[in-house]
Amino acid sequence: SELGQAVLKEMAKSDSYEILDAIVSFEDTSREIIANIAKRLIVTESSKLGDYDENNEDYIRVIASIAENKVTDKNTLDEIYEFAMRLKGRYITATTYYKLAITMLERLAIHPNTSEETLHNIKANEGNSFVKLIVKNPSISDEWLIELVEFGISAVREAAIPELVRRLKAKLQE
Repeated sequence: SELGQAVLKEMAKSDSYEILDAIVSFEDTSREIIANIAKRLIVTESSKLGDYDENNEDYIRVIASIAENKVTDKNTLDEIYEFAMRLKGRYITATTYYKLAITMLERLAIHPNTSEETLHNIKANEGNSFVKLIVKNPSISDEWLIELVEFGISAVREAAIPELVRRLKAKLQE
């Protein structure tokens, strides 16, 4: 409802991790509110990169949660991708920040609103380890799936073939 969204919009101004996490985890939160929270947190947390602070982890987890909400729009997901890549490039693999960056990328790989361009970037930067997630993404084109089956290494083919067959069956039933 409009009143509910107005309340969520007011709550979104909070600096409380718990409140922001609840808002972005709520399925009925509007994409505009989610985008505003994402923009604010990405700008704030980007300015702190390099200054490891355990309190920041909670806000970075909120950004990761945004990548999981099905209403999150393509532009916000693109911003999360850029943020995750900055995080990943800034910290070593053993750090929580690095692991949170990988979590964000995994969520982007399967999010239905992630652009195919971002999916290509994830595959290019992360290699074949993410292909099993990417091929399950409904926004990946049939052409790209076919390309993965034709030219991919065996592990990539094994991941792509079931999805391609599932889509072909669905089209045949139509």
